[in-house]
Amino acid sequence: MQLIDPLSRNTYFYIGGSSNLNDGVNSPVQDASWEFGMDDDENNYAFLYDEDGHYSKLKIIERGVANNGVAWVKVEWFYNNRIGDTKF
Repeated sequence: MQLIDPLSRNTYFYIGGSSNLNDGVNSPVQDASWEFGMDDDENNYAFLYDEDGHYSKLKIIERGVANNGVAWVKVEWFYNNRIGDTKF
C-alpha cells in the first residue's frame, strides 16, 4: 500500500509568451511538457496548474534580496476558481 503525504502538493508551471497578465491568452491544458517550477528571474508570466485541478496565471512583478541575504519575489496572480477551466 502506498502512503500519501497530505501535505505534499505538486504545482505545474508553463511559461507564457508575454509579460502582460491581461493579454487575454488562456492557459494550455496541463500535460507532460509542464515543469515543476520556474526561474526567479523569469520576466514572462507562467500558467500554473495545481493538484486540485485549478489553473492560475502568475507574474513576478518585483524581486530583491533582504538584509540577511534571503532572496524574495513579489507576484501578481490570477486564480481561476472553476476546476479545469483554462480561461483568463
